[in-house]
Amino acid sequence: MSIGGIIRRKSRWTWITLLDLVYPRTCVRCGRLCNGAGEVFSCRNCRNRYEWITDPLCECCGSPFHGLIESKALCSACEAMPPAFSRARSLFLYSGTGARLIHALKYEKGTWLQEEISSILIRSGKWNEYLDGGVLIPVPLHARRFRKRGYNQAESVVGAIKDAFPSTRIENCLIRNRMTPSQTLLSREERFRNMRQAFSCRGSPPSGRLILVDDVLTTGATLNAAAQALLVAGANDISAFTLAHG
Repeated sequence: MSIGGIIRRKSRWTWITLLDLVYPRTCVRCGRLCNGAGEVFSCRNCRNRYEWITDPLCECCGSPFHGLIESKALCSACEAMPPAFSRARSLFLYSGTGARLIHALKYEKGTWLQEEISSILIRSGKWNEYLDGGVLIPVPLHARRFRKRGYNQAESVVGAIKDAFPSTRIENCLIRNRMTPSQTLLSREERFRNMRQAFSCRGSPPSGRLILVDDVLTTGATLNAAAQALLVAGANDISAFTLAHG
């Protein structure tokens, strides 16, 4: 990191410390005061209830395998219907503290959780190779949904990555073409059909190592549709990153 970057980060943390005196931090999961070492918006107990995703996992979508495998492998879903992105990775499973963070981020105007996310990325120490220097492309909301919610949670995740890895670049090059019905009760195949041509790319895709960013990967249908839009526009190899998987 450059000297200027270090100074900016120290100034930001000084301002945050002053804010803490006026608005004490509380844990996103249990509501307890966060004042211990390393606590941001999850206390020590609740941070231990993130279910981090580790090897072994699907080489494509990042879904964790249970038990040991002898070599690199794809999950059955990616073998049956390979996605348009080359690989996706996620921080944690959609359960425990991770599920609570996602809910707050998505439905409770939880843009303040950006600092929690960047703290996790920095403390983990394993995301430099995957994220550092990448071109971050947030998955967009439809304009109508954006007006209703007031923000895009994927942009908060992108902001957290930028805070953790200042060498990344943000490009809002995707457009959501239509409102898609809720995917909650749909099968994987139905979700992929539901998202078909849901996105388009403004002009040519940006140069660099493209990383699509969203909050959750469930079946991968949304990320797949976004990746297809980039491929149609001329991109070659697309990765993806989400906070949660499940």
